Amino acid sequence: MDYATFFQKREQYPDECVQVIGFATAFALYADANGMNDPGQTEHPHDVIRLYWKEPEVAHRLQQAPSFVEITARVRSCKKRYDFYQDKEQLRAKRAGRPPENGVLVAGAFLTCDIALFVSSAKFQPTAMD
Repeated sequence: MDYATFFQKREQYPDECVQVIGFATAFALYADANGMNDPGQTEHPHDVIRLYWKEPEVAHRLQQAPSFVEITARVRSCKKRYDFYQDKEQLRAKRAGRPPENGVLVAGAFLTCDIALFVSSAKFQPTAMD
């Protein structure tokens, strides 16, 4: 499905695998290049989807040159993942007899999105520049 369709219905796919076509960087999926951050912008746009790559070489390629891709990925709720890691940290801290460290295990990523895609494969889409 295209990015706009997925983004509108993203809450309907918790923990499911989906195929989505969009404009990807190493860290996020957008509808197109216009949705990307301006260089001086510190906050992510609200219509960004966080990406986590199974294959680091794909993320590296996209870091060098963002591109349109068709990805196959599992949909995850960022809040649920954040809560999961916080619960895990609470348990570790209790076992170690120390206070928990808030947000350490999450590195902030799950705090800046509502949906993340854990990508298992990506197919690059040809563009007019190819």
